[in-house]
Amino acid sequence: MRIIYSKIAKDTFWDQYWADIPKDPDKLSSPEDYPLFPICKYIQPGHSIAEIGCGMGRFFKHYFYAGYDIVGIDYVGEAIERL
Repeated sequence: MRIIYSKIAKDTFWDQYWADIPKDPDKLSSPEDYPLFPICKYIQPGHSIAEIGCGMGRFFKHYFYAGYDIVGIDYVGEAIERL
């Protein structure tokens, strides 16, 4: 987890933060793109997954397009809209 100290309101900070992040790909090309390897041991097709703090959806989209039942939730509307 990243701790960020800012003098601006958290809503404004996160809107600006996500506005500067490029859109994530729909599929990850290898487990090294994101720490998928520890998670893959525990989930299988047919499992339901909830990703809390999904941001731009790198993890969410990877599993969604692989056929998993996944729900992504994030506090920042800007990230969800871009997802």
